[in-house]
Amino acid sequence: MTNDQVIDIEDLTITSPAVFEVTIRGSDAILFNKMPDLSKSTSKGEKQTKEDKLEIEKRTWKEKAYVNEDGGLYIPGENIHECMIQGSAYWGQKIPGEGNKRYTDVIKSGAIVEDVALDQTIEDLIPMGRAVNGTPNARKPAKVYKIRPMLRPWSGKFRIHVFDGRIDQAILRTVISYAGIYRGLCDWRPIYGRFELVKIEKVA
Repeated sequence: MTNDQVIDIEDLTITSPAVFEVTIRGSDAILFNKMPDLSKSTSKGEKQTKEDKLEIEKRTWKEKAYVNEDGGLYIPGENIHECMIQGSAYWGQKIPGEGNKRYTDVIKSGAIVEDVALDQTIEDLIPMGRAVNGTPNARKPAKVYKIRPMLRPWSGKFRIHVFDGRIDQAILRTVISYAGIYRGLCDWRPIYGRFELVKIEKVA
């Protein structure tokens, strides 16, 4: 690059990182369905009967929940972040003075969300079983019985780190409220996993 070359950079809206603590409470039950550890999966050469699969479900259903080393339940930060992005898209609000640019874009790139630490533990989980399509793309999908960990009631806290000055506490309050009402968290949402915003405060 020569000294006489000039690069124009669009105005950035960067601010000192702000941290908000958020408290949410489930409107009803939430269902977990964490991806299994494939290293423990059955080898291709090993066959199982339907009865065997049901027994496995009965024995391993709690493994589908997100549990920390102390037995506390949590929801990954990327899950609540994606929920907020979807809630912002549902809101659909444009950023004043920026044409068609919407808050969805800045929520996606200007915020980092920590894991949601739930107030409940693995002992509070309830098994919820239902027959589901095991091969949904087949002409006649086979029904299989799955057991998912259910939690009711549930609540928790998490922190949001904001790096974009266009995201303030009022915007976060609206986005999280839309996310909780219309999107929800974890499996079979929004039938399950809806939540309400209890409190949001700036802590840093």
